[in-house]
Amino acid sequence: MKCYTYELQQDLIKRRGETLSREGDLKAFKGWLNHVRRWLMYVAAYRFSYSYQDIMSGTYENDLFWETYHSITITILKKAMGRFVFQTSSILKLELSAQTILSFLLDRFVHAVLYFDYEDKVHGFVSSKADKKYMAIFSENYIQDYRNAKTGNESYDLYLRLLMVTDYISGMTDTYARTLYRELSCIE
Repeated sequence: MKCYTYELQQDLIKRRGETLSREGDLKAFKGWLNHVRRWLMYVAAYRFSYSYQDIMSGTYENDLFWETYHSITITILKKAMGRFVFQTSSILKLELSAQTILSFLLDRFVHAVLYFDYEDKVHGFVSSKADKKYMAIFSENYIQDYRNAKTGNESYDLYLRLLMVTDYISGMTDTYARTLYRELSCIE
């Protein structure tokens, strides 16, 4: 498939005596965007499979487009996104609201898991009633995964509990996270 720039496509259309409507422009742009998205996914999958051992061992230090023909494409797209998308008022508001929601959920759930399944009344490590209620909201499969993985080493088990929180929150849809935030902060 030949990949022409938008300006070249417009020039070819004008030479043929055709004009594109705004709807036609949008359709052409969406088609181009779908083509680019598919191709970049292919390139990322190639780099992932090519660098699998380094990625899995934690020694891979580059992005998935490093040393591919499309590393410059990514640079151009990042600059365009920064200029035309990420700095718009509506995007900034979404970003700030997402940050507020994530911070709220992390604050509540991290605190709730600190002493979950680990209570030492001698040293004062006891989950509060509120913490227990937050834990009751957790999906049982996350709790069961934690219980299956815990080792009895408190430092490592704390890591697993914190991982349980990040897994739980990262698994939420945007809508669910927003709804949960609103419910827990008495907005709804």
